[in-house]
Amino acid sequence: MAALDEALLGLRAQDEGVGVGLEASEQDDEALADVLASALAEGRLEGLRAELAAERAALEEALERRASSHETRTQEALQRSRATVRKLEGVEIDADALMKRAAQESERVRPLSQQVDASLTELAALANARAYAQSMIALKRLDASEEPSEDEIAIACDALSAYRGFLSHLRQGDLHIAKQFTSSIERAIRARRAALRATIQNSLDDLRWPVTASNEELRVSPTTLATMQSALASLVRLQLLHLKQTRMQAVSISGEFETEIWAVRALARPILQRFAYHFSGPRSTNRIDKPDWYHHFILDAVKDHAGFLADTVQPAVEQCMAPETFVDVIVHFVRCLVVSGLHRHYEAIWPFVEQSNALICGTLDESIALTEQLTALFGYQVGSSWPAPTSFFAATETRFIKWMSADLEFGRRKLEALLRADTAWNTVLDTIAQTEGKSSDLASSSFRGAGEPSWLPECAGFVVTLIDSVGGRADALHDMHARVLYLRMTQLPLLEDFAVELERRAAAVELHEEPSQTSLILWCRVLNAGVHVRQSLSAWEDLPRYAETTSFRANLGALTESMDTNLAEEMLRDTAKGKTNALRGLMRGILGRVRRPLQQKGAARPAGSMTNGSYGSSVGGDELVDEEGNPASGGIFRMQRDRLGGLVEAQVARFADILVRRFSDAARPYFRSCREGAMNRAESPLPHPGLADALAIVSDQLLRTLSELVASAHQQIVRRVANGIGAAFQHELLDVSRFSPAGATALERDARAVFDTFARFARRPDNRYFRSFKERVHVLSLPAHALKSLRQALRSFANEPREAARLLEEGHGLASLSVSDVEFLAAVRTDL
Repeated sequence: MAALDEALLGLRAQDEGVGVGLEASEQDDEALADVLASALAEGRLEGLRAELAAERAALEEALERRASSHETRTQEALQRSRATVRKLEGVEIDADALMKRAAQESERVRPLSQQVDASLTELAALANARAYAQSMIALKRLDASEEPSEDEIAIACDALSAYRGFLSHLRQGDLHIAKQFTSSIERAIRARRAALRATIQNSLDDLRWPVTASNEELRVSPTTLATMQSALASLVRLQLLHLKQTRMQAVSISGEFETEIWAVRALARPILQRFAYHFSGPRSTNRIDKPDWYHHFILDAVKDHAGFLADTVQPAVEQCMAPETFVDVIVHFVRCLVVSGLHRHYEAIWPFVEQSNALICGTLDESIALTEQLTALFGYQVGSSWPAPTSFFAATETRFIKWMSADLEFGRRKLEALLRADTAWNTVLDTIAQTEGKSSDLASSSFRGAGEPSWLPECAGFVVTLIDSVGGRADALHDMHARVLYLRMTQLPLLEDFAVELERRAAAVELHEEPSQTSLILWCRVLNAGVHVRQSLSAWEDLPRYAETTSFRANLGALTESMDTNLAEEMLRDTAKGKTNALRGLMRGILGRVRRPLQQKGAARPAGSMTNGSYGSSVGGDELVDEEGNPASGGIFRMQRDRLGGLVEAQVARFADILVRRFSDAARPYFRSCREGAMNRAESPLPHPGLADALAIVSDQLLRTLSELVASAHQQIVRRVANGIGAAFQHELLDVSRFSPAGATALERDARAVFDTFARFARRPDNRYFRSFKERVHVLSLPAHALKSLRQALRSFANEPREAARLLEEGHGLASLSVSDVEFLAAVRTDL
């Protein structure tokens, strides 16, 4: 076929050559026609005819030779194609013959294949029979042995594993035999375990185990230690065989052996028996009001035997484990005492303990202390496989509710006692004055420089300590959702109670134009307490226990998975009478926010609502920030921070409004004289006496107030008062008066006096007090030609408001004024 294709391609090429020759001939004819036309024109027709005839003859001869050559090549190509076709026909005949031969071979091999399949089936049956026979032999040997060794049990386990493999892969065999085999192995393991435990117990008796008050040292001998170590190692190997036979996962991903070790259990058994003897039944040591007794028993038991466990038991256990497996015998010993001793004791006394919140709190205090000591002394890290002593109280929903209710009631009683104490609103300075018999002024002068806490009321520090101590109990919980729920159900209600008390105290203080020193000091201390607690809540969000609560998803998941309405209502029923309504309102609020559809999360809120630190400021509209100037962020305490911040902001606004009204009353003669035109005739370099007196009143009141406030609250008050005075100038003077150039200069002089008065309170030289007022005074005091130029430039951008705003901000530094403000200020100038 390939030769035929080549021949056809050759013929096509020759045809193309002939076509090219014909085209060339046609071109020659056209050339001859041109020559003939020119010859006719010149009269040389006869000569051209002769030349044309000669050329025509030569052309015909060339075409004839070319056609003859083309025909010869075509015949040769056809002959080669026919030969190729004959070869292909022969190959096809050979292929048919091969296919017939292959079919014959297949028929001949089919019986052999059937014989191979039968042989494989027979081999599988023989292998299954062999496994069955081995299993039966191992089973009979195991049943015949009265005290099977670990090696015999290991052989039986391997035989059972092989038999299970045939059962699973070949789907053959007797399941009853496998079950019988499993029962025999388990029975042998139990018998061997009992024998080893008896050997270990005899060794413990020889050692006089455990250590007690009457037996302070173990009686150690090399023979006893060797016997015990051998028995312990055998018991560990037996347990590993049991785990392999039952296919249990005993090692964690990190390589730590987490399953209870039988050898450690055998060592802990005598101690657990002594624990049950002392703390059960009608014995004098079994007192539920003395949880420290049985907690100290557990701690002392670990301390007394930790050295022996590390030196003797740890090596015996490690030699049986894989090299990559980590095991800590002391930690396993602690877990055995906690789970089998302490938790069982809790289970027995819980019906009596749950009747009293005082007993619950006392037991939890000792349990948490024990957990911390076990972790610090022996590295007992609480986890899912390593339960803490406190895990018992969070194991069920009912106990957990009792725990939270008891802690909440205790915290509320403590908080109420703190806030109702006579010294609750005293500061450190008051305490020093009362202790040393000094006056408050002398104590203040001797204690300055000691830091802001010296100006805080004692209740603020006590509240922070109380809330923090309550939150610290959540560290004993292993589950993150349980921790979040505990913090919400204990800390948040306490913070709500404290905020209510602050609001009541602040509202009870009488603030008027000239408040008494006592009222002013009490009012400042209420603000100091609110600011201090709010800053503490913000600082706590970086602590590990609160880091997991800063995400909305974490809070949502914790509440929706760990708490439902029934749980909340049950806790409400367990809360002390008289606090039920307050807690009910809090719980419904929390549940309502969690179950609100997520699409409402970004819904618009009314102006002035308290959201994320924005409190709808009536004067100045400043956002409440912390000491570093950072706005409040999210987290578990967001609502409490917002409430405390709203309280502080409302009281700051209240104080600022009173002081601004007092300034306006004192400066009324000054404003009246300015409106009557006296300012346009003023030439004195000193400010108006009425303004100076009003500024003196403001300065004196601010100094008195700021001396009693923590520094982080200073700027809020100063900024509020400054914005209020700037608004008073604009309302009383700028919006209703006209100014000559001299009057504008006098206004600039008086405004500078106002700015200088507040400069002493600024935290930075470039303070932003009176920003709008400063810019208005600056524009009003510009020379006439400069003000005209500015107004014309702004009018040229009448259709480009952005360019006009950029001109004001970048060209003249007027960021808070608009084009209409500049037009108004230019209109009140009498010379324009």
